[in-house]
Amino acid sequence: MKGAFGGVELKAHEWVTLLSENDTRSTNIGLRLTTPPLPFIPACITVIASTSLNQTRGLVISAGFSLPLDFKKGRNDEPSTNQQAASGGSALDAFSSMIAIRETVPESSTPPSSKGSLSEPITKTHIDEQTASISVPSPTQHAPERSVPDNRQDFSAPRHIRDRLIAAGFVNVRVGVQGKRLVVEYENIRYNHNQLDAVGVVAGVATESAGEGFEQLRLVVKRKGICLLQIDTTLSGVRDWLARRTATVPTLSITQKLDSSDEVQFTGGSENSGWLRPSLMVYPALTTLVGTDYGVFDYQLSIRPELQTVFWPGGVFVARWDLPVSWSSNLDDGQVYSSYHTPPRMDRLMFFQAIKFLPGLVANLGAGKVLNNTNGTLNELNWVPNSGMHRFKLIQAWGRDNDNPTRHYRSVLLASYRVFLPRFDLALEGVGGRFWGQDAGILINIKRFFGDTSISLYYKNSVAAEDRQRWQSAGIQFEFPLTPRRDMGASPLQVRGNNLWSHIQETVIASPETNNANYLRPGLGTVPMLTQSLDLSFFDQGRFSEEYILSHTQRIREAWERYRNDL
Repeated sequence: MKGAFGGVELKAHEWVTLLSENDTRSTNIGLRLTTPPLPFIPACITVIASTSLNQTRGLVISAGFSLPLDFKKGRNDEPSTNQQAASGGSALDAFSSMIAIRETVPESSTPPSSKGSLSEPITKTHIDEQTASISVPSPTQHAPERSVPDNRQDFSAPRHIRDRLIAAGFVNVRVGVQGKRLVVEYENIRYNHNQLDAVGVVAGVATESAGEGFEQLRLVVKRKGICLLQIDTTLSGVRDWLARRTATVPTLSITQKLDSSDEVQFTGGSENSGWLRPSLMVYPALTTLVGTDYGVFDYQLSIRPELQTVFWPGGVFVARWDLPVSWSSNLDDGQVYSSYHTPPRMDRLMFFQAIKFLPGLVANLGAGKVLNNTNGTLNELNWVPNSGMHRFKLIQAWGRDNDNPTRHYRSVLLASYRVFLPRFDLALEGVGGRFWGQDAGILINIKRFFGDTSISLYYKNSVAAEDRQRWQSAGIQFEFPLTPRRDMGASPLQVRGNNLWSHIQETVIASPETNNANYLRPGLGTVPMLTQSLDLSFFDQGRFSEEYILSHTQRIREAWERYRNDL
């Protein structure tokens, strides 16, 4: 291909588009049909039929789908000022994937999208595991607050709130009184797409059932029994805002340093603890080889049941199995990719203990079977100062490979720094040190959130331990929840999906140092990241912070409006 190329689209109907293009070698015309959004997911099915005017190649038919990256058909809440700033003008609003039905000439027509799309090149791929007080201004004024005499305080309200929250599926719930302040402690295990959903539900239940005499509301958020965050606000302000009697977002004071100056009179005991309540997470695992010398597409699809049980604050037991259910013929015994086909096995059996040393400084210590053939330890130390914009992390791991005769031991030591700009849903992270594959180097990653979905672009540069060759690679990673926005309750066994499933597509950057080799070396630049990591289990992918909450307050109200009738 050489010369000028381009295409034209004419939208004849809401679901019919006429196509024409010239790719410097031939002129093609076609027709694209797009369905309305499907009933249960906001995906649209697309079928394209095209043919060449000057070559006899017959009719080319392809099919695909497109869906918004936040998996929503439309918002039922007005965006905040920060959300508008973050989303305005962005072309990366949809992900479109086109799948050819039969082998045809290359297609260059654009998949349907209202504002733009992200198309994947076909390359060799693989799947990897994967104290401040701020007031938000508004043009409208607060509704007049009710003035309630002291002797009208409703002391039955805390027990009623506690009962409602327990019925809603929260654990480790305590509700108490501190003067005219209503204090609610809780741990969320049901609303697993985003912790702001749980904040909205708890705030809604508290304000709706608070009764008379309370002026302040304090929410203390726990994860695995450890108190991590405190949110203070005025009860009347958040009540009017949630009920849409005012558009003014209430003043929120958010801190990692918990207030223990005055004793709180709590209602009830600890019979609603989250200890010894097992949770079974079931999700797929996919290994793919695309566009190799031996096949267009090879794969192995597995089902991974992962059992998690919390024994005490911060103490979590994890057991996971990997059960292959389907694979391509090139992965059969004796075939070229037979090493990628794994038998059914238990590939993880670990115990983790999280420890909070100081506000924002948390460690997570783990030991056991890290992977199917590696026994050892995996430890993390996170420091997130103040608002959550900065995060410093250390990862240390040691392991023994039982079935590797050439390398019996693994030693991992990594340091990372991440800056997060919640108003733009944008994070930039750099990691350096010795990775899981024993290669040493750096990894640079930039991530953009679209609701609860994220897309990351990354670059790796590391020196392999075996031959001391420097390898460079780049890739794209998609992360999204594979579970309902509200999971089932915890009694007697909670069954749910993966709240963060990832797909990685990577390609090598050829260089003279590797003799311009163009094949992937699995395991290079791998950061050990388990489902019980601090980022995933405690800090909601780094979004559990003051700045993120203040930049996404509309999510709190939207969650309450979505679930209030079910409570």
